[in-house]
Amino acid sequence: MLQAPRWLDKAERKFGWLTIPNLGLLIVALQAMGFIILWFKAGSDPFAAASMVQKLVLDPQAVLAGEVWRIFTFLCIPLSQDLWMIFVLWFLYFVLGSLGHAWGEFKLTLYFLISWLSTVIASLLFSVPVDSFLFIETTFFFALATLVPDYEILIFFVLPVKIKWVALFSATLMILVPLLVGDWEYRLYVLVASLNYLLFFGPGFYQRIRMEMHRRKHQ
Repeated sequence: MLQAPRWLDKAERKFGWLTIPNLGLLIVALQAMGFIILWFKAGSDPFAAASMVQKLVLDPQAVLAGEVWRIFTFLCIPLSQDLWMIFVLWFLYFVLGSLGHAWGEFKLTLYFLISWLSTVIASLLFSVPVDSFLFIETTFFFALATLVPDYEILIFFVLPVKIKWVALFSATLMILVPLLVGDWEYRLYVLVASLNYLLFFGPGFYQRIRMEMHRRKHQ
């Protein structure tokens, strides 16, 4: 299992006050709140629900025009707008709770803050609207899959699959494909928005590669 880089321990000693207690529960609550509001909006007027989503989207042009709240409200846009959201919320809480247990509240908070800030900065720099919490959640999922790659999850509560294979499939769809076929603005957005994962796990992967090269060289 890859260990978190040492600089995180130093950061915790200096900036431990940044820790957000029960962050996993807070994020799930934001998603649940967004889902409930849009659910009732859609029940009375589907067009009103769609219009409200547009007001929550991280739209770079709107933010630069003064609608600063969008850098926060996109976190409330639910990943699903039907009852499947119950499973989504459960899985999100499971991932965040597992990371909090493995890392502690500070590292989880820092991972989230870097993800949120890098997403906002990438959106503004490269004019890429963000209309979902999905990419940020995916970086949490990648983190858990890196820490415990052989952990099995039940797809549709039935099919056992190792988490590393689900993460690999997700990474292919959400990162590799856009990097290969997307325009250059979106490619840069994907790279910057993935900064939290690169900072936390990049040093560990680099060290592994160096050790493997050294081992092969001296065989």
